[in-house]
Amino acid sequence: MAKRRRSGFLAGLIIGIAIGAAVTLVLTPRPVAAPSADPTDAGEGETAPVADDPLAAVVSRVRERYQDALVQGREAFERARAEALQLYNQARSQ
Repeated sequence: MAKRRRSGFLAGLIIGIAIGAAVTLVLTPRPVAAPSADPTDAGEGETAPVADDPLAAVVSRVRERYQDALVQGREAFERARAEALQLYNQARSQ
């Protein structure tokens, strides 16, 4: 029984560490990159895409999705709140 508790604790610890790391990556501010010396390295006057590391790209996408979800959640909350308030006022007036 002690072994079962220990394995459950370790699984919870690992999951907690993973969630904490993901939240930390999402919520930490991004460092400002210094401007490159030659932004037109692509040739023919086109600007070269900035080569971010893959982790920064993933974190950026997660942040964007988080912000979008937050905005959508707030909008849905306001719609539901307005509808509930309207129904409450109708029921109260009857």
